[in-house]
Amino acid sequence: MANFGYDLAIIAALCLFGVLCFKLAYGFGAPVWPKQFATTLPTLPSLSSGEVGELANLGLIAAILLILLVLTPDANLLDLIGLNWLYAVVVALIVVVGVAVYSVVAVRKVRRASFRPGIKKTEQNLRLFALGYRFYIGYGAAISLLIIAIFAITIHQIFIDFDRFQLVNLKVDAILRELGGMGDVAGETLQTRFEVLFGTQRVAEGYILDQVNSLLMLLLCVMLAYSIVYGTSIRQVFAEEALHVLRIIVAILVALSLIYGCTIFFTLHIGFVDKLLSQLALYEARMNDGPWSVTQRYHELIAELSRQRGIFGFLVALTTGRGGLILVTPVAGYFLQSLLSHKGGQHQKSNLASK
Repeated sequence: MANFGYDLAIIAALCLFGVLCFKLAYGFGAPVWPKQFATTLPTLPSLSSGEVGELANLGLIAAILLILLVLTPDANLLDLIGLNWLYAVVVALIVVVGVAVYSVVAVRKVRRASFRPGIKKTEQNLRLFALGYRFYIGYGAAISLLIIAIFAITIHQIFIDFDRFQLVNLKVDAILRELGGMGDVAGETLQTRFEVLFGTQRVAEGYILDQVNSLLMLLLCVMLAYSIVYGTSIRQVFAEEALHVLRIIVAILVALSLIYGCTIFFTLHIGFVDKLLSQLALYEARMNDGPWSVTQRYHELIAELSRQRGIFGFLVALTTGRGGLILVTPVAGYFLQSLLSHKGGQHQKSNLASK
């Protein structure tokens, strides 16, 4: 987790900037903004119900990014921005422009339609509404940049794992060339090199699995966010279109995980294992001549590689590392949903009792 402290500082800076911007939006846009974007969330001494929702939304996205940074320890924001600072600046500018365009559209939509009940559609209120959106651009940009960072970190980790696999694969090829030039050596000597080959192969296979695991970690974070949004009052903060987009994102990530996993399995994984099996098969007759312990170990390695080659072995390997966390998602989601539903029921009962 290199540069994790710097990553925390970057995320904290974006969050503070976002909080400042939505506070300015609700402040300069008052009394229109607090009424227009009011929710049933509780109010705080210095925050309206709408501001509480904005803060919860910002905190949820920042938390997802932090969890992902912990689960992808080789990728970090500081290196990603440093290596691609020009692209980062361009992306930031595009995001700001995009949010600004959205703000203009939102103001024009209200001008054509109307405010929520209780807010008069006067020119003064429209000006206050538009003024608030000028500051809200900063909040929208902060949210968008955090979301982009979530996907960028995942992609960065996948590329890191692929590059590391290629380096270890070169070591495997070097060992295979060394075996090809060993000639008529004793079975014990060959078996020693086979053990080195098998150990190096396991390291390379780990990097193959990590490429899929990184995408699974993103899916895990999004699924947890989905459960929180749909199981709590935070849902009121999002427009129905945004909730629909969230459902689409979850479906797309599930499909991408399946497609990418199958692609890695049928290309990188099987090709790599088959290369080793085909090379080791050339020594079968010599290894069968003994001694017995060497012959036994040789066939154990063949059996292990054959097990890894199968789809079941690949799936089992995925769930023994970071990918195992994806198995707890249904249980965690069910527990979270039950907990929130129970709290919601108690809250409703208390409201009825108070009436």
